[in-house]
Amino acid sequence: MKSRIAVANPIVPFRVSWSLDEARSLGLKWPAYTDEMSVIVERQAATSAVQFPFSAINPGQEQSYAEIPFTGLSSDYVFRETKRCVEGAKGTKTLIWPGIDIDIPTEANQSKCTPQGTRDAVLAAFRGGAHGVILSRKYSEMKLANLSGAGAAIKQVG
Repeated sequence: MKSRIAVANPIVPFRVSWSLDEARSLGLKWPAYTDEMSVIVERQAATSAVQFPFSAINPGQEQSYAEIPFTGLSSDYVFRETKRCVEGAKGTKTLIWPGIDIDIPTEANQSKCTPQGTRDAVLAAFRGGAHGVILSRKYSEMKLANLSGAGAAIKQVG
């Protein structure tokens, strides 16, 4: 039996699967909260030769978990991860639709969306081979100016 644990922090978009025995050996208890899981995953990443699939867990690839709320994830990150997923799904019927977070609530001193950043992220997803994008998290939270960045990108892609 596999236990699938999704990180609740919308800024860190990753999922990790462990068997129940593996989760127990790592000290995970249900429910596991984001920061507890990040500490466990980062500790595992630091002591493993395995490259974790998202640079949010692998600080050597973009920035550390602690910095992401202040810097956000770059459009290059969106491109690399989309391309990696598309290549991984090659030969299957799986469609890759990256999620682009727009105006996720953050603290006053943390990263904020811009129309240009949204546009760049959407363009990067399509440049990476995405079949579409999912604009998330809630429409009622999105500023129309930032949403227009996604619209501009989609118009540009055609």
